[in-house]
Amino acid sequence: MPERTQTTQQDEALQRVRALQQQAAADYAAAQNPARRAAARNQHALAIAHAHDSATANTPR
Repeated sequence: MPERTQTTQQDEALQRVRALQQQAAADYAAAQNPARRAAARNQHALAIAHAHDSATANTPR
């Protein structure tokens, strides 16, 4: 296997950074979608309700 040069390593690192930036931009755009925001709120409410139910069920009487 040929040894990678410093330039090649820098190019690969730059490509990874660009890919991460593109993914972050796509994730941010998706998070702004009203349907996704509503789904996240619903999921959060369900998690709170479940935690409350679990705490109530585990409380000694």
